[in-house]
Amino acid sequence: MRVWGEAKSRPTYQALSSSRDAYYQQVFIDLCATLKQSGGYAYEPQVMALALSAMLEGLWLRLMMGTEDTTRETALQAANAFLAAAFPKHYG
Repeated sequence: MRVWGEAKSRPTYQALSSSRDAYYQQVFIDLCATLKQSGGYAYEPQVMALALSAMLEGLWLRLMMGTEDTTRETALQAANAFLAAAFPKHYG
C-alpha cells in the first residue's frame, strides 16, 4: 500500500512506472479485443481489460498483505473463476 500511496508524490517513480503500466494495460486491451471478436462477446475491450487488471492487482495486493483467506491457491482459483465467467467460449 505504501508504494501506491507514495507513487503520486514521487515523479521519478511515476515516470518509470507509467509507461510500463500503460503498455501492460494496452496488452490486456488488445487481448480482450481479440477474444471479443473471436467469441462474439458483448463487452467493451477497454472496460473488460480494466476489470481484469483490477482483479489481478487486487489478488496480488491481498497476497502481499497476508490476508488469511487469500493464498496462492485461492488466488489462482479466483482468477480461474473470473476468466471462466468473462471468457466462457475460450476458458473452461
